[in-house]
Amino acid sequence: MKLPDLKLLPAPEWQRERLDAWLGEWEISRDLAAGNAVDDECADADDSADDTATSAPLSAEPEPVAGQVRLLSPVVPVASERLVYIVVLRVSGDDMFAVAPFGRFSEPCIPGELLTERPDLSLRVLCLWNTVELSASVIRQGWVVDSLSDQELHDALRVEDCSRNGDSLPSELVERVGPPMWHPSDPRRLYMAEESSLADGLRAACEESASGTIIYPVSADQDRLVADPHADYEVAPGDEEDEDPSPDTAPDDTSEPETT
Repeated sequence: MKLPDLKLLPAPEWQRERLDAWLGEWEISRDLAAGNAVDDECADADDSADDTATSAPLSAEPEPVAGQVRLLSPVVPVASERLVYIVVLRVSGDDMFAVAPFGRFSEPCIPGELLTERPDLSLRVLCLWNTVELSASVIRQGWVVDSLSDQELHDALRVEDCSRNGDSLPSELVERVGPPMWHPSDPRRLYMAEESSLADGLRAACEESASGTIIYPVSADQDRLVADPHADYEVAPGDEEDEDPSPDTAPDDTSEPETT
C-alpha cells in the first residue's frame, strides 16, 4: 500500500523567532528554579518582599468589573509564591467572574496566549487558555493596577473563545499568539502543566472562601508576636488589672476581735 505524499509547510519565520525567544526564557527559569543561577542579590530581594507584602488590600478597592487588571494579595496562598496579575474578563455567574492570569514570560508560546504589546513585562502576555472562574470575594483580595481598553478586552475574549472551542483565530490576531504544538515531548507541555497548577490554586482559594474560611492578614511583626509565647503584650487603656497589694502597703488590721 502506497502512502500519499505529504507536503509539510515550514513554520513562518516569526513563529520560529518567537519560539526561540520563549525557549531561552524557559531555560533560564528552569535554571533559577533548580538553584543553579541564584545570586545573593536575588535572595535578598526575595527576603525583603516576604517581609513587606503581608498586608491586605484596602477596603476602598473597586468592585470587580470586566477589564480590570489586579495584582492578587499574598493572603491568597498561591499568590504568596509569585506575583499573580489577573484580568477580569466577564461576569460568569452570581458573584462569579471569569479571569485570566498574565504569564511569566515576555513571549506567548501557544495559540491560547496573547501578546498584549504592553511595555510592562508583567502585563505583556495574557494566558487565556488558563482562564478560571473566581468569586468576587477572592478577586477583592487584590489591588487594581490597570485596566484593559475596550479593544484589548475584545481581542482577549476572542482569543479565549477560540482557545476554548478550538476555532481558528481572526487573521489580525494570528501573529499575536504563540505557535502551535505538535511534538509530544515539546517542553511547552511541561510549562502548561506548571501553569495549570496556578489555576488549581486559585480554584482552591475560591472553594475556601465559599466554605466560610476567613484569612486574617497580619504584619510580619504581629506574626512573630503571636508565635512568641514569651512576648510582651500591651494592655489596652482601661483594661489594667489591679495589682495585689504588697506586704509593705497592705492596710494594718487594727480592729479588735469581737467578744461575746
